[in-house]
Order: sequence, then structure tokens, then C-alpha cells
Amino acid sequence: MKVYMIPGLALSEEIMAEIKLPEHECVCLNWMPVSRQEKLDHYVERFLEKIDQEEEEKVIIGHSFGGVIAQELAKKTNFRSVILISSIIDKEEIPLRLKIVSTFGLHYFVGRATTILSFPIWARYYGYENQKMRQIFIDGIKGLPPKYMQWAIKAIIRWKGEKVENNPKLFRIHGSKDKVFYLKRMAEVDVSIEGGDHLMVYNRAAEISEKIALHLNQLVSNAS
Repeated sequence: MKVYMIPGLALSEEIMAEIKLPEHECVCLNWMPVSRQEKLDHYVERFLEKIDQEEEEKVIIGHSFGGVIAQELAKKTNFRSVILISSIIDKEEIPLRLKIVSTFGLHYFVGRATTILSFPIWARYYGYENQKMRQIFIDGIKGLPPKYMQWAIKAIIRWKGEKVENNPKLFRIHGSKDKVFYLKRMAEVDVSIEGGDHLMVYNRAAEISEKIALHLNQLVSNAS
């Protein structure tokens, strides 16, 4: 099965590198340049060009904001499953602090330079506990297109999502200690990782890989 993966905001494919699915073909989709006025739907259309739409046996994994993009892509092409890691499915799951940031236009001050300068202050709180993980973040944000952070935060706040009860395509993995998108705000998840934070896609990758592999095996079994 072909597995597409989209990393979280300000992160590169390196954050997904420890997800090991040896029985499947994994392809990571990195962030593309964006203009400040570009609509999310148009951006997703450009992402769509990276996906083989004729391939029937494919799934997509999205981490954090990558999960938002994954859900939008699933509206435009068929995936056997949409696997969300530390992500949200509708506006009700967006934390209040992000809504406040958008309401007062504070996201316009969240650029690459300010984020890198402030990073040492909040890095540990959000799970960047060692130098390797901190370097992944710094490298990722330095590689982002100009104005991308402002655009992405605005896109998250304006995104409404579509809550579909018992959506058979969604498979959600979330950490109990996620401090970006709190588990208590989630309507329902399929797998809760005890002690997992927002970066468990990297620091708990073996455990998450196992959960994903079991899910993919079930998809294959159901199809046979």
C-alpha cells in the first residue's frame, strides 16, 4: 500500500523519519511556497498534484497541521484511510489561545525570526526535550517559505472541518500530554498514547508505527 505522509507545521520530513512501515511504500510531502492571500483550498489543489490519484491502494498520514491538509486532500481524491497524529477534525478542537491569536491579529507577528528567537523559551514545554529534536525544528522553520507561519495559523483558525460521526476512513492517534491540541477537547480518538506529547510522532515513533501497521493490516484484511 502507498502511504503518503505530511509533517506538522514548521517541520520537515525529518519529523516523520522514524515512522517505519517496511511493508508499505512511504512518500513524505513537504510544505510548498505560499502567497499570503492564497486560499487553503487552492493550496490543497497544488498538493494534490503530488499524489497518484490512479493508485487505489493508498492512505495518508497527517501530523498536526498536516492532518488538516490530509483531510482536505481526502475530499478531492480517494484514500483507504486518513490517519491523524496529534491533529484535529473541526473548529471545536482548536484551543482558545489560537483563537485569541487570530482575533487580535497576533499571528502576523509570528514569523521565522520571532519564532526562532523565542524557541528556547517554550521548546521544552511543547516537547522539544533534546538537541536533536530542537535542531529538527530549527532546520524545518528555516526551510519554510516567507510568511508561511502567518498564513498557516490563519488557515487553521478559519478551517471548519467536517465532523462526521463514526467516519470509517478516519483513524486518530493522540497523546494524553499533547499541549498544542489537548486530548480533552477531542470528540473521539482511536488510539490514546499515555504520556504522548505533540511530538510523539518522533519520540514515540516505534509505538505509533506499530499502531499504524496494525491499522493498515486490518485494511488489507478487510479488502481480501
